Amino acid sequence: MQAIIDQIVAALEQIQTAGGTGNFVIFDVDVQKNYYVQASGQPNDPGLVIEAVSNEYLAAADRLSEAQEDQMAFLGWDAPDGQQVNYTLEANVETTAQRQQLAEKIYATLSEVYGMQPNEELEINLVLE
Repeated sequence: MQAIIDQIVAALEQIQTAGGTGNFVIFDVDVQKNYYVQASGQPNDPGLVIEAVSNEYLAAADRLSEAQEDQMAFLGWDAPDGQQVNYTLEANVETTAQRQQLAEKIYATLSEVYGMQPNEELEINLVLE
């Protein structure tokens, strides 16, 4: 678990310190079900926008249950609304401790909502533009 959180921390740091204004990272837990969390950011800017897939983009068999949706709310995600179709979270991340907290929240989402197992590898797609 901690190794995965460390990978998430490193990827978040990359989108805040390298590349350009179009940086993003996608954390895929189950590509077939389309379960993912993504974050976007840019160098020298503490603001990160994080999205987690909602039922809008999931096949009927893979849609989140009411309990999973409740867990998203418990974890602090803003529910989809008329303008945002995914769950969203905005965070100002200026310190390593804040980045660690955000990584732990992302990991909790991947494991508690999307079913990532502790021994699973997390697919990380980092794009620095």
